[in-house]
Amino acid sequence: MARRTTRRRNRPDPPLEPEGYDPAPATVTQGAVWDCVAADDQTAVESHVTDWKIQESRLTGVDLAGRDLRGFRCRDTRFVRCDLSGAVLEGAELERVVFEECRLRGTVLDRAHLVDVHLAECSADLINLRTARAYRLLVEDSRMRAADLTNLTLAQGAVLRCDLSEAILYEAKLGRARLHGSDLSDIRNALALTGCVIGPEQQDAVGELLLAALDITITDDTITDDGAAP
Repeated sequence: MARRTTRRRNRPDPPLEPEGYDPAPATVTQGAVWDCVAADDQTAVESHVTDWKIQESRLTGVDLAGRDLRGFRCRDTRFVRCDLSGAVLEGAELERVVFEECRLRGTVLDRAHLVDVHLAECSADLINLRTARAYRLLVEDSRMRAADLTNLTLAQGAVLRCDLSEAILYEAKLGRARLHGSDLSDIRNALALTGCVIGPEQQDAVGELLLAALDITITDDTITDDGAAP
């Protein structure tokens, strides 16, 4: 009898969307709770907003740059063309959340817990995912140059057609992450790529990274005149 195999699913579940949205409050303050809310660029967010909870909502063009949003909880929500550059979401919990064409440069998601999160066409250079735990994280067509992925644990994830050059991968656990079409040049700690899945056009670049990580030297000569290795 043939053994049944289970296909690993990398694409995250989409947000659950309500039939309609209520208008967002003019200003977001401490401990705000949003349920089925639509916000736009007219929504003001205070510089420090702790314990903000959002569910089944949509934010379009909202300015969150530089905001301290510790204690952030969000599920079933779409962020469209929002600016979260430099925002601090340390320890955030995100579930079924989509970021479309958002600015996430330097966004701090240290120790965040991400489930079914999707980034599409985002600018996320220097994003901080240190010690984050992610399950079915999908990043597509985005910039993540010099992203700090130190000690990131990623399960069933994919980073496709992205700029991951100079990313920091010390102690990262990427599992069987798919990295097709992504620029992996100059990443730090290439050994973290163990087990990842890449495309044939990436073989040479990854091979060079692994040779450097293992301190393997390639020369034309097998031995020098004095009998010592070159």
